[in-house]
Amino acid sequence: DVRIDGNWGAAVLPAGYSFVDAAAHDDLVLLGVHPDRGDTAGGDIVELAVCGQAAGAAPSATFGGVPAVAVDAEAGICRLVVQSPPGDPGDVDVRVTQAGASSTLPAAFEYIRSFLLGDIAPAAGPMIGGTRVTLTGEGFEGVLAVRFGALWGSNIELNDGGSLAVTTPPGAPGLVDVSLVRE
Repeated sequence: DVRIDGNWGAAVLPAGYSFVDAAAHDDLVLLGVHPDRGDTAGGDIVELAVCGQAAGAAPSATFGGVPAVAVDAEAGICRLVVQSPPGDPGDVDVRVTQAGASSTLPAAFEYIRSFLLGDIAPAAGPMIGGTRVTLTGEGFEGVLAVRFGALWGSNIELNDGGSLAVTTPPGAPGLVDVSLVRE
């Protein structure tokens, strides 16, 4: 497990790190994918833990059967860096192939839609905060937090993938950016 402690609590990522003995793998094996999610448009840099790479030709990777663009491969340290291809929302298998051998991790990468923030209503409220606002747009699934400038909104309620409600924090007079944070 990987554990981070701070003033406001702790976070644990169970089985979040794996030490790999590259010499222990004679066969091609895909051990992990990081990050394990990315945008449906593709283009995310993804590191694959791949051991057993043969000398010579670099391995290739696919996400849900769609070829990824190789960025860097380091056989001695079990590493293949790729750029994810475009894909539909949801989980896909990641497969690595080299010299006739292959290894697959089922449902190892999740495609998520980008945020598209279209409107906020009402668009203004009192400095003391507490105004319930509705954000409309696309891709709101998995929204964890909403920021108004540097301050966090509260009581987030996801109505559907294209609408959510949040309570504004107190703030100084003037315009602020509204930002969505996904888990």
